[in-house]
Amino acid sequence: MDKIFNYQEIIDKIKFLKEGKKGIITNFYPDIEIVTRWINSGNLHFFQHAETLLLLRSNKDFRNLYFVTASYDSLQKALIHLNHEMNDVRFVVDLVGKMPDIGLTSNAFINSGFGEYAKLCRMSRKVSDNEHFAINSHILPAKITHAENILDLLYTYFDPVSEQLPGTDEVKKWIANGNVSVYSSDGQILGFVIYINKGFSSYLRYWFVHPGHRDKKIGSALLNKYFSDSKDVRLMFFWVILSNENAVVRYKHYGFQMENFYDIVMTKNLINNEKENN
Repeated sequence: MDKIFNYQEIIDKIKFLKEGKKGIITNFYPDIEIVTRWINSGNLHFFQHAETLLLLRSNKDFRNLYFVTASYDSLQKALIHLNHEMNDVRFVVDLVGKMPDIGLTSNAFINSGFGEYAKLCRMSRKVSDNEHFAINSHILPAKITHAENILDLLYTYFDPVSEQLPGTDEVKKWIANGNVSVYSSDGQILGFVIYINKGFSSYLRYWFVHPGHRDKKIGSALLNKYFSDSKDVRLMFFWVILSNENAVVRYKHYGFQMENFYDIVMTKNLINNEKENN
């Protein structure tokens, strides 16, 4: 396993793998800014075997695994070699796609000692013209000083394995870009909504109400704020953990529909402890 020193190094390795191939299989869709942040923090390494590139990102308790491969057979062989070198390391990998297509990919991981940790489904909502939403006066744009509080709430009530929690820098960037709204009362954050609008689509990252303040319509007020701020997009989407049936019902109530698009979270050497918050 070797450290990645710059973004271009990754691009060159992927380009080399693609040469002469009809296509590749991957779960790595790089955002140059985010990947560069991983590299600069020294958290990104690679492992290469034959026609497969594995990228390993270090977290506090595990490593996220990304792959770029020419075939399922090559992927499985690379995973077996990785296991020989890092047998006791805790790995997390997200397999994203339609059913039953991602079954072949999951088989390669199952045959290499991974197990299913959680399954998420993408839900989406089409935005209609002339939608209007009342905005609660307790909801305000988040401030940079809120970042640590928001991060604490995320890591207390969300699952870092299945919900891809951000770091401090990412939360501060979202706040600076106006992507975070908080419901505040007497100086205390009782809830927040985090979203990213890009072009004609909007990605709802996190929607949270403190457990001690639910059933007070705070959640609906936050979602109305999100809907209002995203009125210029055509499609809203987010990921929900399928085992959290209450969340699925709640999102359907607000007009979201389930798609045939899934994220199977697989782990190795990690006990399932997913939290049902969303």
